[in-house]
Amino acid sequence: MKKLIFLLIAFILFGCDTDIKVLKTDAEKAYKSGDFGTAISLYDKIIEAENEEPLHYFYRGRSKYEIEKHEAAIEDFTKAIELTIAVDSFFVQRGRTYYALENYEKAERDFLSALKIDNQSGNATMAYCGMALIYYDKLQFDQAIFNYDAAIDIDAKNYVAYSGRGMSKIKLGYLDNAIMDFDLALAFTDKNAYAYNGRGRAYHKLGEYDEALLDYTNAIKYDPENARYYYNRGVSYQRKKQHEKAVSDFKKAVELDKKELQAWVELGNSYADLKRYDAALKSIDAALKITKKFPYAYYSKGTTYYKWGKYNEAISAFNDCLDLYPEYAYAFFYRADCYYKLGKNRKACEDWENSYSYGVEEAVLPINLNCR
Repeated sequence: MKKLIFLLIAFILFGCDTDIKVLKTDAEKAYKSGDFGTAISLYDKIIEAENEEPLHYFYRGRSKYEIEKHEAAIEDFTKAIELTIAVDSFFVQRGRTYYALENYEKAERDFLSALKIDNQSGNATMAYCGMALIYYDKLQFDQAIFNYDAAIDIDAKNYVAYSGRGMSKIKLGYLDNAIMDFDLALAFTDKNAYAYNGRGRAYHKLGEYDEALLDYTNAIKYDPENARYYYNRGVSYQRKKQHEKAVSDFKKAVELDKKELQAWVELGNSYADLKRYDAALKSIDAALKITKKFPYAYYSKGTTYYKWGKYNEAISAFNDCLDLYPEYAYAFFYRADCYYKLGKNRKACEDWENSYSYGVEEAVLPINLNCR
């Protein structure tokens, strides 16, 4: 009888253990397949059975992070850390989550905690890249580069670090060096949309628009749902005066992200270049419906009316622009020309003088011709 009871207990315990193993396998499969909701539900059941195992909370936190339940993810990562404090990956993941919430102070603290545990592992490269992102967002690009360097010192094939360092170098104007970093990133993975986009930006800033267009097209190939990539390609088409293609890209950008302010405005500018002024104003007004505090939108509205020959309406739009940004040099310059065409020479001269004082060199000629 005692032997029978012992076997029964063993069978029950073994059966429970088997069930947990199945749940763990299913949860990991769900996570890897991108079914994060199912993964969370399975980890809920696992934690009910084993509530002192830190990895369960960590894995559930990862799933919550992926569906942007950041506060709930932080709770899970924190619980995992409380149960076993010296695991670098736990701090890295919580740091990434704090970064997503733009809580840079706590994110930095977690990345540094991870580096204190191990500053040479794969998690260390993630921590350094996380630190670099914080500095990038704070516009401290030299510090961002320093941290990307540290990540690359650990892993010389880290394409994420090369891509991020390239973006930081663009901000500092080191365009040729940035292109070299994107080249390295793409050498390690040629399906890196982010790196293609970054290299495209560098080429665009160098005025090499054909190369930029090739890179933006590759970025779109590998990430066709990214509105910013269409916007960037549209701007390069604008520079080449291929306005129909620019319109197509800006339309796609706002289709993917209806709050993409710059794409709405540049769509308007491209329509204006095609002399489709009503469509231009409609697009610019779409941006102004999202926010009234966008000087460039009012400036573009002004230049649209200016091209259309509606100078009073243009002046009104330039006024709105200058109310928001009193040092907008070209708003003065074009408003001056509107006043001049309306026969208001004194006001025109005042605006040309203002535009020149803010750096518009081409204002010298109308000043010399009309204001001396």
